Amino acid sequence: MMQRSPPKQHSSNPDLSTTNETLSNVSIRKRKQPDNEILEEIKNMQTSFTQALRDLRRDLDAKFENIADSIQTVRSDLENYQSQIKKDIDDLRCENNTMKIKVENLTKEVSDLQESTQFISNQQDEFGKYVGKISEYTKSVDEHEQTIITLTSKIDNLEQQARQCNIEISNLPEKRDENLLSLIESIGTQIGCVINRRDVVSIHRVPHASQNNKPKNVIAKLTSRILRDNVLGSYRIKKGLLSTDLGFSGAPHNIYLNEHLTLRNKKLFRSAREAANQNNFKFVWVKHSTILVRASENSPVIAIRTEQDIKKIQNAGTTTTTYKPRTVCLQINSLLFYCTTEIHFLSLVYLGHTFYLMLNYICTHYVEEAFRYLYRFTVLFLFYVWCLTILSNNIPLLPFLTVSTSK
Repeated sequence: MMQRSPPKQHSSNPDLSTTNETLSNVSIRKRKQPDNEILEEIKNMQTSFTQALRDLRRDLDAKFENIADSIQTVRSDLENYQSQIKKDIDDLRCENNTMKIKVENLTKEVSDLQESTQFISNQQDEFGKYVGKISEYTKSVDEHEQTIITLTSKIDNLEQQARQCNIEISNLPEKRDENLLSLIESIGTQIGCVINRRDVVSIHRVPHASQNNKPKNVIAKLTSRILRDNVLGSYRIKKGLLSTDLGFSGAPHNIYLNEHLTLRNKKLFRSAREAANQNNFKFVWVKHSTILVRASENSPVIAIRTEQDIKKIQNAGTTTTTYKPRTVCLQINSLLFYCTTEIHFLSLVYLGHTFYLMLNYICTHYVEEAFRYLYRFTVLFLFYVWCLTILSNNIPLLPFLTVSTSK
């Protein structure tokens, strides 16, 4: 077995300073000192190394400062970019929210437009049904009106026949306790037609339809129509009868004898006289309860039985000739007016549909399609305004005039 150190032959204390004994037999050697050149070289090397370390440290500090400045600049730029990006993101969010609101509003408007279009379509359907019903009612009303006119005419004819023996005396002065039988006898004497008391069935005064200061008319019912016609013929031959002829005092005025007309025929007779005066007709009279007019002695006699016959007086000097093309045009006008009414509502529905499609293409950024539907919308809107103008003002689509030629 190997030992790391030789065994100790002498025991000694390694710490020389702790021994109290004086080592007399030990000689102390002085260490050999290095040379001054080596020391100087070492110092120079130490100084150079120290200076090099200081320069290196100074260079590193300068570089680190530059790196820190660059990092700070990059950090500042990054912060600016970050704030700008954040701002752009916020703006985009705001624009996105605004766009969402606009899209929601557009969607709502489109939905409302669809509802309006559907409502208009439903109204159009109901309007078509109402038009059909109104057409039926109008046809029924026209038939009833024609029936009423016919019945009224028949009743008026029956009433006029009940008065066929009556004479109406107008503008005969009134006085208290008058004797109308004596007056009608005097009238017969003056006109040259004898009227006996037994020929008079009844005689009385009747009030006027409108309040005025004229004397009430006298209605005398005779026993026969022949006697009535003889009395009126004698009156026309005498050509007038004055109040003084019957013994009335005061200023003389004319007394008129006429057939006893119904209220309707009296109004018709008054209208015929006004139309005759306006168109320079010379003669207007009543014969056998029929109103007759004549422009001159040589002109034909025109019978007036209804209000429509008054136009015969106005058109007596002018014959209106309506050519067949005008008749066709009038029928076409009526048909086109009805078609315009239908097209008016259809164009409104199609106008709403076109507007909806245009908005849809605008929202989906199909610009070309949007412009195409915008053009359609403009044309349809102008057509709708045109139809509305035609319907509002009742303008004929083929304005041909009736051609009139003199007689």
